Amino acid sequence: MFNMPPIVTWVVGAIVLAHVARMVVSDEAEYFLFEKLAYIPARFSAAGGLSHDWVATVLSPVGYTLLHADFMHLFMNMAFLMAFGSVVARRMAEGWFLLLFAVTAAAGAFFVQFLSSDSTAIVIGASGAVSGMVGAVTGIAFKRKQNTPPLPRPFDEPRAAAIFILVWVGLTVVFGFIPGAFFGVEGRIAWEAHLGGFVVGFLLMPLLDMRGKQQRFPFA
Repeated sequence: MFNMPPIVTWVVGAIVLAHVARMVVSDEAEYFLFEKLAYIPARFSAAGGLSHDWVATVLSPVGYTLLHADFMHLFMNMAFLMAFGSVVARRMAEGWFLLLFAVTAAAGAFFVQFLSSDSTAIVIGASGAVSGMVGAVTGIAFKRKQNTPPLPRPFDEPRAAAIFILVWVGLTVVFGFIPGAFFGVEGRIAWEAHLGGFVVGFLLMPLLDMRGKQQRFPFA
């Protein structure tokens, strides 16, 4: 995580900068950011919700990754992004990495929408996309192409990766039913976003592995 590819550094920097900006702007500006970027399921399910604010409709399915509840929330997500995102970014061109980040973030929002469509709670944080990076790494473990770089443990062999998947999904669901106050935040953990990002990252990564990268590794 401390030897990040440039694209991961830029993504982490953008998210951190967005959080710092939110902390220093006026209350009115902060409200505007949440109104446009935070994902609110009811906005997409209520009659006329989509036409009410088309900017939020377009931006929020991915833009919610730029908002975090506090510095601890930010730190945890960025630590996982630096660790798992770096593994993923080394295996594809920068444009494909950004696309995977955006798609898994949107997948997280979609799962929230599908499972909690009438909720008016705001969904913020990069954890949907971060879970997508975790899912992507585990996806490679089962369908790693020949002549590509190996994965770090425990993802270097399918059995260990399968155990990791069971633990990750299990903890994701369990944490979803624990009040956010237990972790020092308001609301609850959006386990649906974690699950959605993970599943889509897992499914897409074997298709994107080494996309745009010249395979120079002579070993399987």
